[in-house]
Amino acid sequence: MSKREIACSQQLGFKTLAVRSIIQTRTTHEVRKTILMTIAVGVLLDILIDVLIPDHVMTLVFLVTMSVLLLGVLLVAFGTLTKNRWGINLEPVNCAACGSPMPKVRQPQSLKQALWGGGTCGKCGCEIDKWGRLITLTR
Repeated sequence: MSKREIACSQQLGFKTLAVRSIIQTRTTHEVRKTILMTIAVGVLLDILIDVLIPDHVMTLVFLVTMSVLLLGVLLVAFGTLTKNRWGINLEPVNCAACGSPMPKVRQPQSLKQALWGGGTCGKCGCEIDKWGRLITLTR
């Protein structure tokens, strides 16, 4: 490499580094601006809600929301213990008919499978639930 090529590459490298620095600075400033605007809008929204909605109504809304959330957590915990459709299964599952392992990433074949889990065996075509129990046998 000639001295001129080395000088050009160093110059280009420096310019590239300078451009990166400018882009990162702009991005950092945009992020900071977005965060500050979000905080400002949040404060204004809080003041507006405090003026328009009485405290006893907000307390009632909070209690109803937390009750629904607690009910959902209890349904999931109970469903996991009793192995019903509300539960969560983190264990690998095998087909109940042929014993082949089901894939870790499922591709639901129906709306029911998409909503409640389970899948269709790629080897024999049987439909099983998320716990590995047979739903339909298609042999």
